[in-house]
Amino acid sequence: MCDTQGKWYQIMSELEGVPYNALDFMPYEWECEHESKESKNLKHQYLKDQMLDIIEWMEKITGKKYDDEKFINALNCECESASLWAHCCMVNRSIPAVMDEKMMHSLYVTAVLMRHEKASVDFYKELLDELKDRADRGIAAIENERLRLLLDGLPPWHSLEIYRYIEEFGGVSIGSHFSFGVSGGWAYDSEQDTRVPAKTPKEAGIKLNTREEACSWYAKWLLETNTVLRSLKFSGKGKNKHILDLVKKWNVDGVLIHLNRGCEGTASGQMKIRYFLAENDIPVITFEGNHADIREFDLPRVKATINTFMETLDLKKL
Repeated sequence: MCDTQGKWYQIMSELEGVPYNALDFMPYEWECEHESKESKNLKHQYLKDQMLDIIEWMEKITGKKYDDEKFINALNCECESASLWAHCCMVNRSIPAVMDEKMMHSLYVTAVLMRHEKASVDFYKELLDELKDRADRGIAAIENERLRLLLDGLPPWHSLEIYRYIEEFGGVSIGSHFSFGVSGGWAYDSEQDTRVPAKTPKEAGIKLNTREEACSWYAKWLLETNTVLRSLKFSGKGKNKHILDLVKKWNVDGVLIHLNRGCEGTASGQMKIRYFLAENDIPVITFEGNHADIREFDLPRVKATINTFMETLDLKKL
């Protein structure tokens, strides 16, 4: 899902002589852009054909026959893991929130690394049950929640203490477009005009029997459900609408935007998002940084920015 990482592995392939291949991904437009059916069909066919070609390529370079049954089982697990994580994120609409975003970074990573395994499905089923129980009993992610925030962009991995600093004001980051979407399978519900957890093949009444059927479903799943991939090709109207939907549905009081020089894709169009939120009377503030390189992150300055933001909301440290 990242062209930069694709180039990393191309270089490693050249240096080490390890076979390398990659899929070219053309995401669907956001629904409000009203992309034509023909355009969607072409993108779907293009991605499906690449998958089938890459399977033949793997068989050729390894000399081994591809196991379609294992592929189908893995695909079913991947879809269920991603759908379950989306359900977990939905529970975080509760007040108080049952997860803060720092906690979510530890939880969504399972579906980043091993969503195709049954262990991942079992993990998210257990997590979802626990989160629902916490919501029913009013168990909060942080004590004294009085401010719900949304973070836009990747977090500064080296300085996650900013979440703990926000807590000093009674603030909790209930998630982000990234933490919801990088592991979540989200489908667009046209009747509610919002995104909901996507249906797995089983929930959709689909039984995948062949390699071609599995690749067709997988291509459609990736194109329809992955909101992060759509936003890498910034669509002002679509991304703005999605962020505003998160603000409203998760009862968000303000938005922090990380102007991240370490990932141009997820940072695309952020100043337009800021302007859009301000126009809609959503408190919003930006801070500069780099999610990977701590040399480009001034923690005292970011904390000062947070202080200023809290002052505008008439909030003092607890």
